[in-house]
Amino acid sequence: MNVDGFRKFGKERNYSEETIEDAVKIISDFNDFLSEEERDIDSANKDDVHLYAEYLVDTGRNKKTIFYALIRYCYFSGNNEMIIALYELLDGSDVLENLAKELIEVVGEEKSKQILNGIEFPVLGTLSVEKPIITK
Repeated sequence: MNVDGFRKFGKERNYSEETIEDAVKIISDFNDFLSEEERDIDSANKDDVHLYAEYLVDTGRNKKTIFYALIRYCYFSGNNEMIIALYELLDGSDVLENLAKELIEVVGEEKSKQILNGIEFPVLGTLSVEKPIITK
């Protein structure tokens, strides 16, 4: 993990100090998570990302800012496999929420509650293969 190199990378791209330091904490947390498997962020792959996403969901820490920070580090480190895995987790994460908002506008809140009753929206960090099943 090259924190100093990442800080320089962030400054060259005009990231705020707060963005850089928040990202460093997130990157370190991910690296610590991987160290339990005797791996590190620079050798991480999509399976590592998926395990970390599960961990984030399980601990209630699945926030977009975490995924964005990891993406920034991947651009710095050139870890394209990890970038793709992170984008897949973010992609479509708000589709059902947007559909629900549109449904409320079209049929009203009471009717939309009846239609959506019992449907659990996928949380941020849900694997892309699971999202269409839930949406269906």
